Amino acid sequence: MEQTISKFPNPFGSVAPHKLFAWGLSATVGYGFAIWGVRIYQNQTVELGGQLLVVLMQAFVLPALLYGADRLRRRFPADATALFGGLLFAQIPRLAASAGSAWLYAWLLPLGNGSVSPLQETMQAGGSAVLGSVTVLCGIWSMIWGWQAFCRATHAKGLRSIAVYAGCYVLAAILLAIILQTLRHGWHLNW
Repeated sequence: MEQTISKFPNPFGSVAPHKLFAWGLSATVGYGFAIWGVRIYQNQTVELGGQLLVVLMQAFVLPALLYGADRLRRRFPADATALFGGLLFAQIPRLAASAGSAWLYAWLLPLGNGSVSPLQETMQAGGSAVLGSVTVLCGIWSMIWGWQAFCRATHAKGLRSIAVYAGCYVLAAILLAIILQTLRHGWHLNW
């Protein structure tokens, strides 16, 4: 399985870690602005600062957990810039697909007059399934790139690297959900 995943296109060997970090951070902030724009387009009240906080937390929880797991495992930890930059860069396909689908869904929602355009009928007939599939495939692409960035930064190999990455990925999702729910309900923030 690792040999199959290793054949996936890998930009992490040819691009400097600081450039990966810059591209990844730019994409993450751009995604925050895109989702903020969707919510404004849909006439929902949302604070830009809150939206960017959510996106930046999503971007940094997984790298922080992976860095901590590598630090516990080895005396000389991975290069933090390579790990954080690679993982931020790896999220670009997922962020692009998610932002694109959010804008498309917002654009296709029927407006107040109730009229349905032919494009809306097409999306209801199966286009949304195709869009959802593309978003899922981009998410898988991002996971594979994230694992490759983790392996490159930590020099990890084998099934153990896959297990550590998958465990931290699941833990990051749970931790982020708990933190966001606590912030939303505790501070009554509107995101």
